[in-house]
Amino acid sequence: MGPDGRMNVAVGQPATRGGHAGRRRRAMPDGRASRCYHSAMADPAALDHWLRSFVGANGAVAGTAHQLTGDALELKAHVNIPPKVVEITRSIPRGKGMAGLAWDRDQPVSTCNLKEDKTGDVRPGARAVDASAAVALPIHGADGGLRGVIGIAFAGERTMAEDELSRLSAEAERAPL
Repeated sequence: MGPDGRMNVAVGQPATRGGHAGRRRRAMPDGRASRCYHSAMADPAALDHWLRSFVGANGAVAGTAHQLTGDALELKAHVNIPPKVVEITRSIPRGKGMAGLAWDRDQPVSTCNLKEDKTGDVRPGARAVDASAAVALPIHGADGGLRGVIGIAFAGERTMAEDELSRLSAEAERAPL
């Protein structure tokens, strides 16, 4: 139970006031669902569903959704990411790894092969993902500021053309993050 007597139904944690960036569906003490949402955090179930759909619709094998929270990107959803990589990527500082670089550069960061990348953009932990080509896509809020980074990885090695990066970026902007 949170300080206001409500339980956070979406993630099963006490609801709190302020400080949390989060859209949270809460239950009243009698168990009825309320319509209280804290607008800055994605509904975990909706985000998970969206990410799975995004990965599947694009023929990818893995994906991540990170939300900008203060001075770090926080992992909010993932698909087919090994537990070791989930731990490593739970919080990403600006400029570190593909997601951190996409944030820093405010543009997609891609590789044709995660396991053999020599650019320095791919961190060693990312090589544990069972994929080859990958891209980290920055997404933006209504004010134009960065709100997160969506990652998507593909089974085969390939270089992504500008039109594909543009299409993926446009789709990623619709993430409920």
